[in-house]
Amino acid sequence: MKDKACSFTGHRCILPSDRLYIKNRLKEEILKLIKAGYTDFLCGGALGFDMMAAMEVLYLKNEYPKIRLVLTLPCRGWNSAWSENNKRIYSEIVDKADETMFISNEYMPGCMQKRNRYLIDNSSRCIAFFDGRRGGTAYTVSYALKEGLELTNVKTSDNI
Repeated sequence: MKDKACSFTGHRCILPSDRLYIKNRLKEEILKLIKAGYTDFLCGGALGFDMMAAMEVLYLKNEYPKIRLVLTLPCRGWNSAWSENNKRIYSEIVDKADETMFISNEYMPGCMQKRNRYLIDNSSRCIAFFDGRRGGTAYTVSYALKEGLELTNVKTSDNI
């Protein structure tokens, strides 16, 4: 799976003025990978870019039924503090995903970082929405580059 798998990482907050550009860049990059034979798309399921990526993969499955959305989540119940609307969208994504796995059955320190490492360790490409801020996305981008993954940042037109 790893050779034809792509993971996603990105910030939770996407400015409304950036949404359409990011969504279009994301779709463009996913389509390039599908045409290159990628079939598995690993997503961490967080608010923001992760959910945008998951929904784009699910949308593209209508035209490319062989692609798979693999949700790799940090722990059960991790979204309990989300708004009802976000929980509803998340539930729809989980229902339509081809595979859903949890790093841990319950929250434990480090489960988010373990999820991020799993995403990178099980893919050969990464599509990121990274604007330079510190945090989980910065860590995951750094880890992906350290592990030799080709990384595309949809915030810019950069292949890193």
